[in-house]
Amino acid sequence: MRLNFWLANLYRRLAHPIYRTSVRRRLRRPVEVPAVVESLESRRMLTQTITVNTLSDVDIAGKETLRDAVAAANADPAGSADTINFAAGLTGTITLTGGDLQITNSMQITGPGSGELTISANNASPIFDVDDGLAPTYAVTISGLTLTQGANGGGTGGAVTNFKTLTLTGDVFSADSAVQGGGRL
Repeated sequence: MRLNFWLANLYRRLAHPIYRTSVRRRLRRPVEVPAVVESLESRRMLTQTITVNTLSDVDIAGKETLRDAVAAANADPAGSADTINFAAGLTGTITLTGGDLQITNSMQITGPGSGELTISANNASPIFDVDDGLAPTYAVTISGLTLTQGANGGGTGGAVTNFKTLTLTGDVFSADSAVQGGGRL
């Protein structure tokens, strides 16, 4: 009996208009929450793989040129070390028409094999210029390519002008020239 009496009394109180109004007022008041600042864990930038799918050195809609791929890898945050590779079945010669390929960030350029893909500067410039003009160093790896007809009429390194950390693996150099230093590097 007491439980029924207690429940009935509770129901009357909750149903009373004064009680319901005060409950609504309490619910509308803003709740103050203290601001909390906490440090996040260290973040590592993700690397991307960029696939070159044309032998052209000029922009073609829907195609990724080697020049575009190098520019995209350069634009990523320092130390991200993107990988540039070449579409399956892409063989032949990429003839550079816009000057050397300036590399200003860590990256890995992986060709299908030196007998499959050639990059030619057509004796107009070096093929790669690995330097950003700043003191900190970055690492560049170039592998599986033939680098030909790189010419540096005003400096060192015909095929590759390098002032950073450079690793070359399985590359072939042919007909490269420079006024000073080595014709290839």
